[in-house]
Amino acid sequence: MTENLVLALAGGLLGLWIASQSLATVLAFATPTMFDRMPALRDVGVNAPVLGYSLALAAIAGIGFGLIPALAVTSNSTALLLRGARAGA
Repeated sequence: MTENLVLALAGGLLGLWIASQSLATVLAFATPTMFDRMPALRDVGVNAPVLGYSLALAAIAGIGFGLIPALAVTSNSTALLLRGARAGA
């Protein structure tokens, strides 16, 4: 489960980096006439609440997708099957 959480958070951080680099690239290539036509372009940025929400969603997804297989392994039928395989070896 820890591995899934680390991978999910790493994916979220990679997404943040891609978003910030893409934003910097778009703003670097924007011409003054673009800013005149679209004044809201000056206010474009990475929003902290949206960033927090996306990282929390990545953490929840990592926990969820790590917890489901962990719970499946701890079921009684799987545990009995594994005990029988170990005793026969």
